[in-house]
Amino acid sequence: MSVYDVCRADLDLARGMDLVASMHVSGAMRVPDGFERLDAEGLLGPRINLVHANVLTDETLRRVTGTGASVTVTAEVEMQMGFGYPLTGRLRALRQPVSIGSDVESSMTGDMFAVMRGTLQAQRLVDSLEAIARTGTGPEAITIPCREALGWATIDGARMARMDHRIGSLTPANRPTSSACARPISTSLRSAIPSPPSCCRRGR
Repeated sequence: MSVYDVCRADLDLARGMDLVASMHVSGAMRVPDGFERLDAEGLLGPRINLVHANVLTDETLRRVTGTGASVTVTAEVEMQMGFGYPLTGRLRALRQPVSIGSDVESSMTGDMFAVMRGTLQAQRLVDSLEAIARTGTGPEAITIPCREALGWATIDGARMARMDHRIGSLTPANRPTSSACARPISTSLRSAIPSPPSCCRRGR
């Protein structure tokens, strides 16, 4: 968070216009108690989304997500830019949904299958290292199923954007957001590659 009054004004404007407001939270917090103050003023809630938020303490993260605000993990760019551990595991521990993204498509892939794989494997690595530190050996089983990771990119992303009534799941009322319908899901997630751009297919 940077200038508190600017953040407050932006969120108040978004609330007045019934918009989803998304903010990137990384680096040093210029206002250490900023989210607590926003919460006290009633400016947090289901139409607020935080991207990254790696620097938040467990207490602040619990308070923010407790208002219904969502968090988007962009694991690849967070590892690239030294933001710290992606919040995937901490959100799961709080039983909060995880939405995912790429953040900087000029330097990171925008292919959501790659984003799913990267986020999933990063957290599996963290889980394995924590298990090894505790017990001297890795987990007895894979800690996160592929089906859950697919949800991060589909229904949980739709919920973050408050569009889950229209997209994010294969239901009669919703438009599909992914073509990964074949089973098993794990094969689709691990092996899918994006289609080449139309200009490449035409040889240009």
